[in-house]
Amino acid sequence: MKGRIGAESVPGCGSCFWFVLPAIVVAPAFSFVASGADELAGMATPTNGKVLVVEDNVFNRRLVQSILVKCGCEVDCAENGLRALGRLESESYDLVLMDLQMPEMDGLEATREIRRLEISNRAGTGHLPVVALTANILDEDRRRCFEVGMDAFTGKPVKQSELLAILVQFVNPASRLAAAKDSLLADPQ
Repeated sequence: MKGRIGAESVPGCGSCFWFVLPAIVVAPAFSFVASGADELAGMATPTNGKVLVVEDNVFNRRLVQSILVKCGCEVDCAENGLRALGRLESESYDLVLMDLQMPEMDGLEATREIRRLEISNRAGTGHLPVVALTANILDEDRRRCFEVGMDAFTGKPVKQSELLAILVQFVNPASRLAAAKDSLLADPQ
């Protein structure tokens, strides 16, 4: 079937089995992208966005990274909140996609620290959008995300259409929308 199959295993943590099969993507599934591109066509052409993906699950991290790269973004990854803060000290980003439950420092604590740093010693750099990436979709979870300063919330499993909507909202990739749509339709992996 011209697909791929694989597995990753970490002793004491578990295993992840995956497969990829070619599929036909129906164009109406991305109709919002086309209309979004039309609405944003009059805006200034932005530069490619730089996104930090903070996720401890290797499979989820690779999936999100793959989608973002297809959309023309430059992507860095961190396995937990502590590593994310380290990256933010040395790099500038347009957007942070933050898992909530991670070892060492979770997404809520990391976001609190990002906001504290913005207020104390990075006031001139502006607001860094942080979007929660989590399987927790209860109202209480959403409330906690917004209380610590997250800007938006999207669930897992990650959907291409939701990531595109996040990019439109926070990175403003008007010039990349058509290319992202074409790339995703041509290579539905």
